[in-house]
Amino acid sequence: MSNDVFESTYDIKIVSYHWEEINGPFQEEKTSADSAVLNLSNLVPGNYFQAAGFPTLTVLSSAYILTSEIENNSPPIARPGGRHVFVLPNNSITLDGSRSTHDQGIVPYLWIWDGQSLAAGDVLSGSDCSAALQLTNLLEGIYCFCLVSDQGSSDMDTGTVAMQPDPKKNSLVELILQVGVGQLTQQNTLVRLAVLLNMPDSDIKVQKVQACSDLSTMTVFYIQRGPSFKVLKAAEVAQNLCKWLLKEKADFLLFIVLRIDRCHYYLFILEIWNIQKGKKVLKIF
Repeated sequence: MSNDVFESTYDIKIVSYHWEEINGPFQEEKTSADSAVLNLSNLVPGNYFQAAGFPTLTVLSSAYILTSEIENNSPPIARPGGRHVFVLPNNSITLDGSRSTHDQGIVPYLWIWDGQSLAAGDVLSGSDCSAALQLTNLLEGIYCFCLVSDQGSSDMDTGTVAMQPDPKKNSLVELILQVGVGQLTQQNTLVRLAVLLNMPDSDIKVQKVQACSDLSTMTVFYIQRGPSFKVLKAAEVAQNLCKWLLKEKADFLLFIVLRIDRCHYYLFILEIWNIQKGKKVLKIF
């Protein structure tokens, strides 16, 4: 850096200049200490006071006391937020790394998926390059994410996410129908399902509806009955559903049933063919 006193004045004439450090770290290198422009290098953080003096002066005017402040440039500190615990079915989370610090501000962030973590899950909207990492479709298990904060130098720390099982895990039933998700309505599924199971449709609690493909849709639900709010086991519900479908018309649910299972545990598989020919064929595995 340079300090310039070319605008210095004296009523006779300034014939010489001299710079001396009167306060500061005293570690810098000076060049041109006897000229109007002082060049400094190898500065370290701190405040520097340099005096420009003249041999003919006995009093040094405060106008020639110059201050140069060097900004700190300490390494950044990454703070990914520590350990977090979430309970399914909530499988969308946000990790906040905005508490990471650096004296000049952190511009680039980078979240790295730890190699020992579960692979399932999706990063939303390129958020792995922002202060807040947004994730969805996480499964039960442990996830670790490394946050790298970089500003010339870098720091890395790890945040941990524990996805705990759904407390209703053993009560969830998957029903997959051969129909696009856009064609499925409450009326043409829940009401008919309730009739089939001989219960009010309010007892059927839908957890999610999602497309399996362009031509198939999965509904995940559980049964919670009566004033006692008793939750029925998935195996019982799936077995009863298969039994009643065998007794009814194959198109009772309006669409071809591709599968009925206890969620994530393929206990019951129901396939129906030749509906167009009016012939009902069912297989249960």
